[in-house]
Amino acid sequence: MLYVFSACVPSTRGEQSLIIDGTVASRSFYTPPLCILEDEYDNVEVRIKAYLALVPCASETPGFFRRIEKILDSETVHQVGSFLWTHVRNLAEEPGVSEYDQELARLASHPTLNSKFNTNPLRSSRNYRYSHFSEILNGGGSMDSNVIFSDSFVPRHASVNLTVDILQNSFNVLEIGGDFVALEEYVDRILGREASKAQIEKDKILKLQRLYDEARTVNELTGLDDHESRASVFFRVFGHEVAYFDNILKINPLETLQQLVNEFSVPKSFQVLNQECVSPTLLGFPLRLKVNATGSLVLTRDGTFEMSGHGVMLEGHLNPSAVVAVEETLTVDGFGFLSGIRRRTTQTSHMQLGLKVEVVNGELVDVQLNVPEEEVAKVSSSVQVGLYDNAQAGWNVAQQPEEADGEGRCTPENFNKVVGLKFCANNGLEITRTDTFNHYKFSFENRDGKAKVLFDTPGSSVDRQFSIKVNTNPENFGGSLVYPGKRYDIKGESVSTQRKKRFKIQYLEDSDTKGELDLLINRRDEGFKVSYTSGIKMKLKGIGDFSLNGKLAVGDDALSVEGTLISSLQYEPIAFKASWERDGDQHSLEGLFAAGQLGSATGSANVSPSSVKAQLKGDYSYDQPEPHTFSVTLDLANKSGGRGMYKGQVSATVGLGGHSLGSDTYHSYVSNRVKLRSTLMFRIFTKRTFCISWLTPPS
Repeated sequence: MLYVFSACVPSTRGEQSLIIDGTVASRSFYTPPLCILEDEYDNVEVRIKAYLALVPCASETPGFFRRIEKILDSETVHQVGSFLWTHVRNLAEEPGVSEYDQELARLASHPTLNSKFNTNPLRSSRNYRYSHFSEILNGGGSMDSNVIFSDSFVPRHASVNLTVDILQNSFNVLEIGGDFVALEEYVDRILGREASKAQIEKDKILKLQRLYDEARTVNELTGLDDHESRASVFFRVFGHEVAYFDNILKINPLETLQQLVNEFSVPKSFQVLNQECVSPTLLGFPLRLKVNATGSLVLTRDGTFEMSGHGVMLEGHLNPSAVVAVEETLTVDGFGFLSGIRRRTTQTSHMQLGLKVEVVNGELVDVQLNVPEEEVAKVSSSVQVGLYDNAQAGWNVAQQPEEADGEGRCTPENFNKVVGLKFCANNGLEITRTDTFNHYKFSFENRDGKAKVLFDTPGSSVDRQFSIKVNTNPENFGGSLVYPGKRYDIKGESVSTQRKKRFKIQYLEDSDTKGELDLLINRRDEGFKVSYTSGIKMKLKGIGDFSLNGKLAVGDDALSVEGTLISSLQYEPIAFKASWERDGDQHSLEGLFAAGQLGSATGSANVSPSSVKAQLKGDYSYDQPEPHTFSVTLDLANKSGGRGMYKGQVSATVGLGGHSLGSDTYHSYVSNRVKLRSTLMFRIFTKRTFCISWLTPPS
């Protein structure tokens, strides 16, 4: 037996109860919703829906929120506790403007709720609420949303409700939501269990592609009906259900669209709004506000629709037209005479469009939007204002001012040139074509690693083509970007084998090469060593050319690197070379750097447990008639063979155009005694010698 909730009704037991939504609760006999809420073994969604059904009667149920407080204190089901806690808190902190909402907020703010529940929005059932009221407009509204989780990371229920409050009256303007079952299993079976790790199996991809490209339904895929996935969605306007889909996963989008077109090919009339509000005034006379809105819609269409195993083709013309009439009256009833104003607004619109859609194997999508007539669309508006005449017991229509000639305000010329359409506002909206083309073209193609997106207006006097091409093939990759007056291209090649790596890329603007980069690495085995020879060439137009060639050899006891840099910004090439070898405990290092007339430097070092020897020398002559030289020598020896006495000498010489400045430093170091003795000698022009010596006492 299914029960449908409608209102608060007194039960035969003398207490107020509610009958909850039959979509979530089915009972063979009547059970009070409060008992359902307190049953921790019942379904999570059923318990939450039972609570939501009880809330409208909370102000008429003494001790209701105290009872909820006791339930939360002992609640062990996290999803129920987190939802109740957030909902009661939002009732108290974000109340509506009506007297009922204010009273509900007062009652909800009294109990002290236990905040032991985790309210993480990604895994906890919650209520969201936001409200606002404007004293200037004497109106406001609230946005309310419920998200309910059960035993899955996908919500079992989600809904959003928009309410508008005007003159102490509440209007449920819009509500949209849905219930979802086993969607996680649906996702897993379609994409595979490792979808999050980008390891989707090929056959699952084919199933997903067939689902969308061929507009197949879910139950056509084998193996998906063990536990049916469901997603029901509803859409309500002013409390009236506009649309309901029992399971959107089984909807064929194209067939649904065709059914809607066939449905509205016959003129449809409907009532959008019919509401009346009465509010008292200071004089005691009632103020009445009434709004009545009606509309009609008709779709004139012609065309063809074809669907095969390889794709879909839809072609035709669609000419929708609509009329919406709104009547608003504001009157004061004086119990014998009436005073007020009435406004009637009529909105009419029509549009002429053609459409062609072609989908082939999911690799090609071609969309063509036709605009056969110069007038693409037009929305016109007329307003009629009247005052109530008690003598005639009717409305006197005020004379409307004559409409001004001309187009009114229109979009700028540059905008019209870009889109090919002109938008003008003059008691409505008028859209007209400004060029010689008759359709917009959009296409997408993805085949063999090559993707292309194109937008164009063939036959127009203005170039509006915009295209993007991408080639992801490793051997010959690249892409291009084209828009009016400009073109950019990237062309590349790559080779990747065990012996050879090559990467080449070229950048062009309007077919003019602006930059190039060529990188080549060859690998070669040379006995116990592996060598890599490389070459890098780079050209930047307006900056210069650069070239770097080198070699790297790697072994267990040896390492060497050498190279040459040449560019258009330098007169001579720059060369460098460095090597390292190991023979037992002895390490040898050598290095060379040469930059032509700028200078050069060489160095070497030998390191062993018994000695350390190093030498660095070089010269530089930038803008100098004679080269300058320098040298540094280090010679240290361990006489004791252990951590004993180290003796050594460091000398440095600098040559400045035929003159020299030199220094010698003699020092000894005993590690255990921390004793340092040094002698420093300077030689200037080899004519005078200065000697400085000092002794550091032991610590």
